[in-house]
Amino acid sequence: MRLSSGDILLHSGDSAGALGRYREALALAEAWNARQKSDARLLHELANCYEGLGRFYAAKAARSRRVEDWRDAFVWHQQNYDIWRAGRDRAPATVYSTKREERAAAAVAECERVLVTVAR
Repeated sequence: MRLSSGDILLHSGDSAGALGRYREALALAEAWNARQKSDARLLHELANCYEGLGRFYAAKAARSRRVEDWRDAFVWHQQNYDIWRAGRDRAPATVYSTKREERAAAAVAECERVLVTVAR
């Protein structure tokens, strides 16, 4: 719920509210994962938090044009990708997990593309 309300706030232009909701969702997901490391659903929630924070920082970077914001977006998207990629080592890939991994990889690649462009 906190993650989706963060998405709504982000799309409505309330960046501070969105970041607060994303951080709340992340804190919960991290706590849940610390207690039950083998639960794939909880790992997916953690990945969702990473993806949400990646979107937040990418949107912020698009407005601010600050390299630091793009780096933050890259870090969060990379963590999201790492969870989906590691999932292949734990269980057979599904259509859903493959699509999520591809989406995460595309977000990482976009951040890398922008960072290379900005660094020139």
